[in-house]
Amino acid sequence: MVKHFLTYLFFLMIVFCQAQIHPQQTQYMFNAIGINPGAAGQHQALNATINHRTMWRGIEGAPTTDYVTVHTPLKRENIAVGMQFYHDKIGVTSRSTIMLNGAYRLPLGKGHLGFGLMAGITSGVNEWSQVKTTEDDDVVFNSGDNNYLIPSTGAGVYYQDQKAFAGISIPQLLSAKYAGGGTYKASASMENFTYHIMAGKQFRLNDNFTLSASTLVKYQKNLTIQPDITVLGGYQGLYDAGFTFRPGDAISFIGRGKINPQLRLSYSYDYNIHALAGYSSGSHELGLSYTFIYKTKSRDPRMM
Repeated sequence: MVKHFLTYLFFLMIVFCQAQIHPQQTQYMFNAIGINPGAAGQHQALNATINHRTMWRGIEGAPTTDYVTVHTPLKRENIAVGMQFYHDKIGVTSRSTIMLNGAYRLPLGKGHLGFGLMAGITSGVNEWSQVKTTEDDDVVFNSGDNNYLIPSTGAGVYYQDQKAFAGISIPQLLSAKYAGGGTYKASASMENFTYHIMAGKQFRLNDNFTLSASTLVKYQKNLTIQPDITVLGGYQGLYDAGFTFRPGDAISFIGRGKINPQLRLSYSYDYNIHALAGYSSGSHELGLSYTFIYKTKSRDPRMM
């Protein structure tokens, strides 16, 4: 009974107090377009990536997220386009978003500076009828399910060369705000914006090994700043492995391998260190990325 009470209390806090926070991604450094539209064309070729994330295994109704991105630079390499779709579910609340992405990329130093925008729609549903209550006539949860459809937009600036990247973005400029009577409307309040600030650099240790360090900081007004610190070791551009530390939340193991020149498989496990650690066996994220074609004389043109 205590376990279920804590679970639903935590879910309700997230849904009603922090609904604007973008779904958590441990593997952001491999496919930055998921949180920054300026990163479109990041792989210098047509790329498709699929991610599935299951959080807090062992807790009923814990968050799950499915993410798909497709993006590519056009023949005019200063323009990149893409599409992203994600579906996340937490308890009885689920949300699906599909957005088109465009970025204008300027040559800068040895890399590109991308200015990106994305726009689409978000469909959400609160299935209150699925909540188990102790009273059959509970008017709060028996008043019917809530559905909404709102526009969705995001913006970001992203720089990348072969050794470093940096960016700042707001993945969601609009959020769903309860308007009363079981209806929702789009809200563009700056207090709900979640700023994502990222940066990273790769260091070549010798002909075979590299070391990469990166960080992602999330900031939303009136909420605690959430930083991620990641260190990855790489071997001949074939394998990457390392750790992420997210203070007050999780310690993560990350691994990625190149199956062939185009296909990469990645996995991460988050060991929880927050208040629900005693009820959960951790979080898992699995990714599959395919780069359709690229032309280069170097061993690997991408930092990440």
